[in-house]
Amino acid sequence: MDPSGFFDSIARMSWFEVGMLICFGAGWPFSVWKQWKTKTSAGKSLLFLVLVLIGYLLGAIHKLLYSPDVVIVLYLVNFLLVFVDLCLCFRYQPRPQATPVVPKMHTEIHPARHPSLESHPSLHPAHEAVDRPNETRKKHRRKNEGG
Repeated sequence: MDPSGFFDSIARMSWFEVGMLICFGAGWPFSVWKQWKTKTSAGKSLLFLVLVLIGYLLGAIHKLLYSPDVVIVLYLVNFLLVFVDLCLCFRYQPRPQATPVVPKMHTEIHPARHPSLESHPSLHPAHEAVDRPNETRKKHRRKNEGG
């Protein structure tokens, strides 16, 4: 585009359209920044963002086909900001938490037979609480009976 064509484009553009695009586009940088900092997409409507994205795309196509001027830059900047906002929404959308599966033990493992517990002195087979539970009960009875 030659320089004189550029200035002709500026003379032909609608200042109302420019104002509309600036006003509509003013909030997108703040929306993107907030979502980037908070890492959450709570309160965002994906449908709304997609509709706005389609609107900017259609406006840019109209500018290219029927009324080419520099205003298309505003359409593209707004489109890019909404697209980034939409991508962040997908990125920070809450994901369902997987519940851990805890295997149930059908039989209780005797500590003396479990290999990981062999080194623990109170759970060793020679320990009287594990190896000889009846004798431990007898000692407690004798203490309680006074004998």
